[in-house]
Amino acid sequence: WEEFVAVLPAADPLAATNRPIELPDLADRDWVLFGPGHGLSTLILDACARAGFTPRRTVQTSQVAAATPFAAAGLGVTLVPSNVVPKGTDAAIRSLQPPLVRQLVAYTRQDWPPLADAFLHVLQAQPWSARPAVASVIP
Repeated sequence: WEEFVAVLPAADPLAATNRPIELPDLADRDWVLFGPGHGLSTLILDACARAGFTPRRTVQTSQVAAATPFAAAGLGVTLVPSNVVPKGTDAAIRSLQPPLVRQLVAYTRQDWPPLADAFLHVLQAQPWSARPAVASVIP
C-alpha cells in the first residue's frame, strides 16, 4: 500500500502543526497539479472532489519529482506518494486524515525481464505501510 502525503511550503500556517491534515483544510490553497492524462492528476482531482472542492491549479507538471520542490518553493500544495519525497526536503510533509492510499500490484504472464525484476526487488525493499484501517482507498 502506498500512502499519499500533502507537501506544503514551510511558511504555510498548517506547517506549524504535526497533526495529519484533512483534505478540505487545503481547499483555499493554490495547488501544484499534474497534467491531463497523468495518473496522479485523476487521483488528486477525484480525492479533492470527494472532499468537496476543486483544487486551484497554479503550476502544472508532468514530473512527480518536480511537484515536491515546487510546493516547497511556495508555488502551492500538492499530494504525492510518501515514498517519492526526497529526504531533507525543506517543506512540511503531512499525512492526510483519513489517509489516502492505493495498492500497488505487478503482474506478468511470463518471466520478468531482468530490468523489471530488478525494479521489483527495489520496490519490495521499500518500507511500505500496511493498509490503514480507515482510509480513502484509490481504486
